Amino acid sequence: MARFHIRIADLNTAHGTDAQFAWQGNSPQHLASTIAAVLTDVFFAQHWRAAQAEPDEVEAGLLAVDSGATVTTEERAQQVDLVVTTTLPHRVLSHRLNLLLGPHWTLRDVS
Repeated sequence: MARFHIRIADLNTAHGTDAQFAWQGNSPQHLASTIAAVLTDVFFAQHWRAAQAEPDEVEAGLLAVDSGATVTTEERAQQVDLVVTTTLPHRVLSHRLNLLLGPHWTLRDVS
């Protein structure tokens, strides 16, 4: 398992551009639980796949889930640090974070 250290500089702006996939919460704890849900449950990935122009052409790897993924959070003013522990590859995590948060996150480290 890899541990991805993620920083969200401003929680108030941390929303994706497509409303049907964008995170709609306002607390670090809600964000952590939402990220954990989209990594562990196939529903989000299947919903995203179904919304694509050619769903049958979506790369199967982007639909992967990790039932053991966990997300912890630490808040500092509006800045939020997350640690995502998962077996999913970076590209899958990055894809899901981009859907949820748009460009409003930064990968700080991987351990």
